Amino acid sequence: RGLQVSELPGPSVQRAARHFNEHRRLQMKDCFALALAQDFDDSILLTGDSLLRSVAEGVGLEVRGVLWVIDQFEEHA
Repeated sequence: RGLQVSELPGPSVQRAARHFNEHRRLQMKDCFALALAQDFDDSILLTGDSLLRSVAEGVGLEVRGVLWVIDQFEEHA
């Protein structure tokens, strides 16, 4: 249904660690999600965390929230 499991390669893990060191209020799992989204063109990062949103937008990622997901469900039935 469009979901897949992906591994984070070494350079991406290092990028996640840099995000974590720069933004200590983010959780490490959020930094992994951010780094993974950076690895794929046209990624959309889904989050309700305002700091993660800000950091992700700062590196050029498209960010959406839960209400957008609900709108997508309704729009695509």
